[in-house]
Amino acid sequence: MALISRKIIKPSSPTLDHLRHYQLSFTDQLCPLLQQSLSNVLTHFYPLAGRLKDNIYVDCNDGGVPFLQVRVKCKLVHVLESREPGELIKFLPFEFDGDHEFLSGFQFNIFECGGIGIGLCISHKISDIFSFFVFFKSWAATFRGEPDQERPRFESATLFPARSLFGYDPRNPVFKTNIVAKSFVFSKSSIEALIAKYYKATDTEKLQRPSPIDVLSAFLWSRIVAATMVE
Repeated sequence: MALISRKIIKPSSPTLDHLRHYQLSFTDQLCPLLQQSLSNVLTHFYPLAGRLKDNIYVDCNDGGVPFLQVRVKCKLVHVLESREPGELIKFLPFEFDGDHEFLSGFQFNIFECGGIGIGLCISHKISDIFSFFVFFKSWAATFRGEPDQERPRFESATLFPARSLFGYDPRNPVFKTNIVAKSFVFSKSSIEALIAKYYKATDTEKLQRPSPIDVLSAFLWSRIVAATMVE
């Protein structure tokens, strides 16, 4: 291949003075910062950027993660008011348990109203819900430029060594069936009532006021225990 020529092609007529400065939007500025902070935090959460091999181990080869930028033709409030959990899948980078090699993926959604939403997928093979939020919190701190963050420790195989299970081959795919998803909506007054209930039952001088996530998790878990308890 031989380069023949290289030129800079300019507009055929001058740009008007009042159009000389094109201001970047907030989302135009935000997306590159998100990508850079994600790249930085993946240095510490390196298995997320690896590739799953034979459904047995992760090759931490710095292969990278997909990052999608999507413009959504609706307002954010329509999504927040939706009662169809299945509709939220379109705001994620790929389907749950999809046939792909990635262990994590990210989708930056920009809505017509200017609102934004970030969809994350992390494989349950290397992460649980607590690990998910540890990563998300660390990414947010990296984006804000906060130093001295808590670093993850990848030692699950040490705590729970792999073993041979009769009749089970981890390389065989899990067959998906039709899954029905439902959402439960808690009003603000209901959440405040739960906070008051659990907060009164504790020593307020030693414990902080529980968050909505704290009280909802405690409430749901107590209902699960009550429903499955043998009489």
